[in-house]
Amino acid sequence: MSAVPFYLTHPKALPLVPALFDSFHKMVDPIVKEPFLRRWLDALSFFSGFPAKGTMSAAMIYCLTIFHKPDATLSAPTGGTAAVVNALVRLSHIYASPQKDGKADTDLPSPA
Repeated sequence: MSAVPFYLTHPKALPLVPALFDSFHKMVDPIVKEPFLRRWLDALSFFSGFPAKGTMSAAMIYCLTIFHKPDATLSAPTGGTAAVVNALVRLSHIYASPQKDGKADTDLPSPA
């Protein structure tokens, strides 16, 4: 499906298209000043694989739209984003540090 019909009926939206493909932080920085909200948006961006400075605006706008639909839910891991980061760190140790016997180091301390 083409976006052309939309732009023909909404010509004022056309100049805004480049912002959709730009970094999300460029859209957020002038508007969002509250630190908690900034961290929350960065945490949501993290799940795309990048902080807000590396996430495409269109992806975040889509996600935020979906989050605010009736009956929408957002699942978060026990321990929050820190638990996700700790799990990724443990995985990196398991796969990046083979022991002398060729086996991965699986005896890492689990998070508190």
